[in-house]
Amino acid sequence: MGKIGLRLDRILTRLHQWWRGLPWPAALMTTLRRLRAFLLFTGALSAITASVFSHNGFFAAVYDLPHRMPGWAPVGHAFAAATPVVWGLLTLAIVGLFTYEVQRRRDIFAPVTAIAVVVLGSMDLSTMRPPTFSDFGSDRLLVSLVIAGFVAWLFDRNWARGVRPRTCLALGVTVFAITIGATRHYWQLAVVSSGVITSVANLPGPHVFLFLLPVVNTLLIWCGLPGVLPTLNSFSSSGWSTENLDYALSHAHGSNLPHLLTLMTTYAPFANMGGAGMTLALLCAVVIARRKVPSAAFLPSLVNLPLPALLTLPALLDPVLLIPAIIAPLVVQLLAAGALALHLFAANVFEVPPTTPGPLIALLGTNGDWRAGIFAVVMLAVATLIFLPFVRIALKEGAVS
Repeated sequence: MGKIGLRLDRILTRLHQWWRGLPWPAALMTTLRRLRAFLLFTGALSAITASVFSHNGFFAAVYDLPHRMPGWAPVGHAFAAATPVVWGLLTLAIVGLFTYEVQRRRDIFAPVTAIAVVVLGSMDLSTMRPPTFSDFGSDRLLVSLVIAGFVAWLFDRNWARGVRPRTCLALGVTVFAITIGATRHYWQLAVVSSGVITSVANLPGPHVFLFLLPVVNTLLIWCGLPGVLPTLNSFSSSGWSTENLDYALSHAHGSNLPHLLTLMTTYAPFANMGGAGMTLALLCAVVIARRKVPSAAFLPSLVNLPLPALLTLPALLDPVLLIPAIIAPLVVQLLAAGALALHLFAANVFEVPPTTPGPLIALLGTNGDWRAGIFAVVMLAVATLIFLPFVRIALKEGAVS
């Protein structure tokens, strides 16, 4: 390693030490490690529900499970109903333990207050509809953590002095629930407005959105927020992708497409393996560096669900591991764009299930072009090499387990 590499290693190590020294990251890491078994179970349940018991799931489609598996429909309904419940309970468990860990007073009423605020704050005040588990599930993690940290800070400031704890709890829940419920409508509008952003996702040519949207999507997912990019099926149903598919069907090949460089041809098949930030490459780097990783953590990433792996490692909100999560997809996209421009393989034009495992997306989406499949495997290796030095720093600092 040269002088530049050593200096960069020291800078990143200091950044990681500073990050881990902050109260919130340390408390979050402790919380996620204590819930490791729950996290693995939740991730496995989500992966099975999305890939086996969903009509557009990869294994359901490949093996025709709706017609071949006895009881597929009722079992699928049970899995589909259980998944948001488990995610909601996991979020509440994270909120409670995180509040307890981050506060200095260790007041048991603080986590109870935080959980109550998250639940009641998820209620739609305009219709007075009671909250469901999906209202405070996986895409509300960051908001829930902010609420938990604020509640812990309030209790540490002794705002309950001279007031009976249960009275303080009731007042706090009421005030926070009203505030969060009032802003919930605007939060939903912000999420819906992201659909306007995704409408630009499939514009042709090497424009800025081709590379900017994956970066924004990774940042949001890494922070426990809803992403802005649609699923693979949504990519394939866009106008540009439809034109590409029509051209490929009429000419019996995927070369010389009218819109060669889109997210459907560069990002979806090559830079989204494991989900946002190429989480599958992150897990491969952990295996190489640590020689061991829970097999259950691989299952969600194999079907492109990144959040369970980010929570299990844990890598959520980690600034050092976020760097390669942004760099790796960009490098892969650039290499894929160059390979497509050189016509090294057919472009991805066919719709595949969103839970199709990593390199198989390129293979199936190009109607079996083995060159695209090999290129996808090579891109996974390239992304793994990008992750590797950052993962080693995280392992050295004990941030990844």
